[in-house]
Amino acid sequence: MSIALPLLVLALVVVAAVLVARLVLQGSPGPDALPLPERVARHARRTRWVPPTAGLLAAVVLLAAQPALSSRVARAVGPDGPTGLVLALVPLAVGLVWVGATAVAERTWPAPDGELRHAALAPRSVATTSPRLLRVLTATWGGLLVAVLVTCAIVGDGNSLAVTSGPVTTSAGPFPGWAYGAPMLAAALALAGLTVLTLRLVRRRPAVPSITPEQDADLRRRTTGGALRVAQAAFGLTLGGTTLVAGVAVHGVTSGLTLNGEPAPAWGALAPWLVGAAWLVLLLAIAATVPWPARAARAAYPAGVPA
Repeated sequence: MSIALPLLVLALVVVAAVLVARLVLQGSPGPDALPLPERVARHARRTRWVPPTAGLLAAVVLLAAQPALSSRVARAVGPDGPTGLVLALVPLAVGLVWVGATAVAERTWPAPDGELRHAALAPRSVATTSPRLLRVLTATWGGLLVAVLVTCAIVGDGNSLAVTSGPVTTSAGPFPGWAYGAPMLAAALALAGLTVLTLRLVRRRPAVPSITPEQDADLRRRTTGGALRVAQAAFGLTLGGTTLVAGVAVHGVTSGLTLNGEPAPAWGALAPWLVGAAWLVLLLAIAATVPWPARAARAAYPAGVPA
């Protein structure tokens, strides 16, 4: 139950934030009273601020709950338990809320008026409606995160890393073993699936009325770009943090063996490389969240539509 409680809180926060985002994006009753261009502009404005607001509020709630949940875990299983689990899950939780709200936004665009409707037909794919570099970064960080979590779960003993050399046994923690890795892996896979679903929703949704096909294509790339920036940041920050903690633990056990006169294992030399790689990933993930220069197609959007 000690680990189930943080996970339950995480799930409730994510679901509640996405549901609130859906209510806000759907708007007040009777939206059809407004002209179609105004409804499109209103939805576009909400789409710009609802996902980030929901994600940031989820982060605040989880960070505020972290001390109480950590104390609960410590009382149940001792201070060596996964007391930092909620903190470790915050980037992935924010990613789930943000990308989930983006998916909701794609499902709630205003429909065209009248009985006779028309839409431009154009071949689309995820590759043409999303930035390639962000797709590569997201897949890279996500794949490396899964590999690191699985490796740490295999070599660790739950929350620490222990090594025996001769008569000496030394351990260091926290370490992202199975107690941390299993929930983090589940959250990472959920975010990966939700991101893929969102990219497909953007590709398949009908063209937004009252804007040109070029503007609609640009809007799709802007939407997928925002979702991918957040997803890669969630994966990258989690990967960087996990690798950093693992590197510090590796350094701790090798130092413990050396201080007791025992030879350190060969893989102990990986510690500084792990720490350096962790900081590099963190910097790249943060840098990739900065939006690229606006494209020319945004300049001619209807009044009220954020370009």
